[in-house]
Amino acid sequence: GSDVCSSDLMPSRSVGIDFELRARPWPWLYVDYDLAYAHSQSVPDAGNGGEIALAPKLYMTGGISYLGEGRMKGLRARFGMRYLSGNPVFDTNSPEYLALSKTNPNQVIGQSYVIFDLSANYRYRWIEAGFNIQNLFNATWREAQFGNESCTYQEVYNPKNPNYGVCGITVPAAQRTGVPDVHFTPGVPFNLQLFVKAYFL
Repeated sequence: GSDVCSSDLMPSRSVGIDFELRARPWPWLYVDYDLAYAHSQSVPDAGNGGEIALAPKLYMTGGISYLGEGRMKGLRARFGMRYLSGNPVFDTNSPEYLALSKTNPNQVIGQSYVIFDLSANYRYRWIEAGFNIQNLFNATWREAQFGNESCTYQEVYNPKNPNYGVCGITVPAAQRTGVPDVHFTPGVPFNLQLFVKAYFL
């Protein structure tokens, strides 16, 4: 699909595809998969703008679910995944991106990630027990990522630091431009949750 949005600041265009799959090859097996791909960019001067910061390019989710039957009728289990591609955290026509995308791309492009989860539960009459595992393989990932200028302690107080010239304590506050970088929230590590439920109705 294609969408064009306009604001007082900058018109933009997003073109992409969505794909969805649902299948149940056997009564006890359910498969799902979703894919979304989009190319989003600002379009000043009839389409020659850069890609928009933080606009996701490729996102995928999917999984395999077991739906118990027979003697295992009360069992439910799922193995799932989610993927997000690495995306620019600054507009690609911005000074930060143009200066660093080739020399230090990790300062202007967010990291991609793929996370796997596992869950299962079993219900017998009025009681149910199970577990949920987030980040099954304990991957290191970034849940939220943004582009910003900032200064670290070393950049402010260590004259030998290469960025002291733009962050140093001797630089007037109004002139401390900071260093472009990816600011992020760490994603949850391996996390196991156990539960027991009782049904009274």
